[in-house]
Amino acid sequence: VLLRGLQEGSPEETAAIIGPAIACADTCVEEGRTADAVALYAALRSPDMPAHVRLAAIGQTMILRGDASADLLGRYLVSSDLPERRMALRAVREMPGTAVTQTLIETAEDADAELRLTLIEVLSGRDDPAAQRAADELGFVPLFDGETFQGWEGDTEDSFRIEDGAIVGGSLEEPIPHNEFLCTTEEYGDFILRLQVKAVDANGGIQFRSHRVEGSSEVSGYQADFDAHGIYWGCLYDESRRGMLVAVDQAMMKDIVDLDGWNDYEIRCEGPRIRLYVNGHQTVDYTEEDPQIPREGIIGLQVHSGPPSETWYRDIEIMELP
Repeated sequence: VLLRGLQEGSPEETAAIIGPAIACADTCVEEGRTADAVALYAALRSPDMPAHVRLAAIGQTMILRGDASADLLGRYLVSSDLPERRMALRAVREMPGTAVTQTLIETAEDADAELRLTLIEVLSGRDDPAAQRAADELGFVPLFDGETFQGWEGDTEDSFRIEDGAIVGGSLEEPIPHNEFLCTTEEYGDFILRLQVKAVDANGGIQFRSHRVEGSSEVSGYQADFDAHGIYWGCLYDESRRGMLVAVDQAMMKDIVDLDGWNDYEIRCEGPRIRLYVNGHQTVDYTEEDPQIPREGIIGLQVHSGPPSETWYRDIEIMELP
């Protein structure tokens, strides 16, 4: 009766039964009567229906059809009409299926920053290993292009060079007179930073939420440590500021770190909380209690003063967190 009224009734009759029709369609979904629900939603998404009713019916139909609506979902996700986009974002959280996951991934790759972050959040919440992997990868953007110092500033004449797609600090032929830092031209607050590092007879570090010290080559702020001798791997140091060191049991690190090769480093900053990971193992979980300590700043790559040595950095990428 409701379906016939939606399809054949006068505008006044149709308007009177929209509410009962929506309630009936929802009941059909709860009772597993999918065909009846789809038929009611099809009538409710008629162009003659109020916009909010039509969009709600489209969203419910996509949820019921799942993967079969993946292409339609993609079109609504990038719609220039904000209500249509919001409808799709609400619907997708209840749409299972591999085709839907693939649509989310493909849409996120070309989306604007706001939509991209939202889709990454949706992907990370899906019970699907492919979605989880995609969420991890989609959120990251490179900080180093492997060929130039674009986006970085520092002593690129004597202290830093690019070799084999990596940033190299120092030299194995000459002593290093003082600490030098190659720093990003942009500042970052909450983020996940990933890169690979290698130390050759060196003590190195990755600065973050840091700032240049005026009139000096030094940088002040947090530093994630590493070195060639297994003394400071995975530690958190407060460079040129408080001298605080959050130490890590280096006996544990011996089975985690390759002292002669490349190692994965990850730095996560979320509000006052800082976490460090080396080769997938968490080494530090620190919460800053001093509200005066800045929660944003540059990212810097260190070459430490001392005898001839080199610190290598590559595959540098960051995901800023909202």
